[in-house]
Amino acid sequence: MQEVTLPLTILLTLITAICSVAAAWALTKRTAEAAKETADAANKKAGELERQLAEFKIEAAKRFATDETLAGVRSEVVEAINRLADRLDRVIEGRRRWFS
Repeated sequence: MQEVTLPLTILLTLITAICSVAAAWALTKRTAEAAKETADAANKKAGELERQLAEFKIEAAKRFATDETLAGVRSEVVEAINRLADRLDRVIEGRRRWFS
């Protein structure tokens, strides 16, 4: 009986080892497929966000003021304030002459 038990034990051990390797391979394959699906979804989302960012940059370039535009507006405002100050100075000088 011992002669049959040893080969049977070896056979069962080999079958168990083969089944374990096959199960591990199947699990690894499924995990890799799930990771690929997740990566594909992430790449798709990244592509969409990249497209949206490009559209935003174009819209921002159309709507937002550039540094040069702001500098031009600033100089125009400063000039207008200076002209207003000059007029106010003339009014004050005229009143001084009038009441002196």
